Amino acid sequence: MIKILRIMTSEERRRRRFSEEFKRQITDLIIRDELSIKQVSIQYEVKTSSIHRWIKKYAPGELPVPILITSTDQITVFKEMKSEVTKLKILHSDALVELHVAKAELAMYKKKYGDLTKKKTE
Repeated sequence: MIKILRIMTSEERRRRRFSEEFKRQITDLIIRDELSIKQVSIQYEVKTSSIHRWIKKYAPGELPVPILITSTDQITVFKEMKSEVTKLKILHSDALVELHVAKAELAMYKKKYGDLTKKKTE
């Protein structure tokens, strides 16, 4: 069965109430830099002024100062930096996985062969 969505009237939109949990989730998306305020506003049909108010109320600290870009060269540099940060996050998570695997392998080795790092007493 197809559910037909109807567009809210301005009166219905004005009277909406959002739960505290929803406001915190929206704030968290913005703080973690997953979505911008504008993207959240469009996606959830919430006014940016409401989102700004939620951020002031629920954000654990100050948000980073927005970067002012004044030339196309800066846009290119910013995109490259953002791409590099994404690559570094992936490398970091891969390294954490490798570390956990190595620790598990070491634990299994110690269980099977004993701890070879300790000096044997005569």
